[in-house]
Amino acid sequence: GAVKLFTQWCSHCEESKAWRSRFKTIAKVRQENADSGSFLRRFNGKPMLVKESSSVQRGTTEEGMRFLEYTVNMHKWAFVPKKGIVSLVPQVLKMTIDLGFT
Repeated sequence: GAVKLFTQWCSHCEESKAWRSRFKTIAKVRQENADSGSFLRRFNGKPMLVKESSSVQRGTTEEGMRFLEYTVNMHKWAFVPKKGIVSLVPQVLKMTIDLGFT
């Protein structure tokens, strides 16, 4: 199921752009905490597939904990999504955001 697929993704994501581009992020802002604009109403809770602007790096902390870091470079995004995200910045501290990955 899902755990097996995520394990496969973790095994292949560093070297394979095809695997890395399968990663979806879903952010759901709880409306009661946000002064929602049209961008938020339109895309709230919708999966976002990040293809060309992501990178993955493995590492180990000083304490010996292994990690997998997934980075998204928003500078590579088209103008409209960037503008939508930037419009939310002043409100982020007032928001409750549920975040999921598939």
